[in-house]
Amino acid sequence: MEDRQETVLLQDKLVSIKEFRKIGQQIVNSMEKVVVITINIKNFKYFNQVYGFESGDRVLDTLKTHFCNNFEACKVAAFTYADHLSLIAEEYDIPYEDVVGYIRNMCGEFTENIYKEYPLARIHLDCGIYFADDSDEDFEDMRDKARYARKSINDNYNDVVAVYNEDLGNKSMREAGVVPLFEYAMDNNKVQLYLQPKFTIDTQEMVGAEVLSRIEDPKGNTLAPGMYVPVLEKTGLISMLDKRMVELIIEKMKLWKKDDLKIPKVSINLSRVDFTVPGFIAHIDEMIEESGLQKDYFEFELTETLFCENLNHIIEKINMIRSKGYKISMDDFGSGYNSLYVLGMVPIDVIKFDRGFVVNSLHNDKGFAIMSSLVDTFSKSKFDIVCEGVETKEEERMVRETGCNVIQGYLHDKPIPADKFEEKYLRS
Repeated sequence: MEDRQETVLLQDKLVSIKEFRKIGQQIVNSMEKVVVITINIKNFKYFNQVYGFESGDRVLDTLKTHFCNNFEACKVAAFTYADHLSLIAEEYDIPYEDVVGYIRNMCGEFTENIYKEYPLARIHLDCGIYFADDSDEDFEDMRDKARYARKSINDNYNDVVAVYNEDLGNKSMREAGVVPLFEYAMDNNKVQLYLQPKFTIDTQEMVGAEVLSRIEDPKGNTLAPGMYVPVLEKTGLISMLDKRMVELIIEKMKLWKKDDLKIPKVSINLSRVDFTVPGFIAHIDEMIEESGLQKDYFEFELTETLFCENLNHIIEKINMIRSKGYKISMDDFGSGYNSLYVLGMVPIDVIKFDRGFVVNSLHNDKGFAIMSSLVDTFSKSKFDIVCEGVETKEEERMVRETGCNVIQGYLHDKPIPADKFEEKYLRS
């Protein structure tokens, strides 16, 4: 290994991103044990909507003070985006686990202090760490690995820190193959339409279905959405998939209409990306309009996390969708922190309780009471309610006792190919 360069000394640890990129390689080359850390404030846009941008600036200043000025190991840091902080730190001669534990505690202290001052906005930190085995490694590669570790946390609220390792690197390579695989599926009609039925508990009648995708690889293997949807969302290609699913369900429903079958109401997932693509929502409406199908056959599902971003823009788009005659559903209710606040602002027709929320609520008295109260309140507020992920008769019984009558889950059926759905539920 080359001799260490003279250590770079800075009067202010926080520099501009331009300066950070310029001196980053020189700083890591001057150190024996390098740790690169990236930190993201999750739901920061939502925080700004609740408390305003001045309060948001104070939170960012607190983040800088906490992780730069008060963190002795930090050598230099920069805000790479408005709410993303990257820093270079010295590992020193302490165990690897102690470094991770120390940073985890720092994250906990920061969020706890913010909660005390701003109790309505429960922000969450995602932190990615990369321990460099060789400080002569390219600095940008180090940053990429720390960022990839941070992004691996996704919507996991149980932990705030992820460390880059070989498994994550292998996962990154696998994800790199998703885009060409998706393009192959789109070009060769290998995107498949699946449907999962919804049932009433009292009559056990099929009353609708959720539109879901599967893609088939060149070897004929069918891939589940969890293997490709997150990557398509990252790359912005998810809108191509969403458009294809609308095309496929329209094509299928027109055949059902031609054969004089009873057409079920279907719910179609829209991604947050769809709301940023100019003209996307209008184009979906145009496709349905031209099909001649009734618009009340269609419901659009939006995940709760969508409402963390540019809420006024989202509300404007939702109002436009509803004005055309479609219903809007909030999917995964109870999986995050913002549900009740959002429901008071966003024009929603249907609330879908997340399976995790349902299961956790049903198995303790307080949870059951809370869920029953929510169902009662939502029903009085004219929301339709669906409980997702119901897998046993006991869960179905308890869901009914809360007052919810519509369920979706493996108790009745898993997602199945559209042709099988047709044969099983429409023709029999």
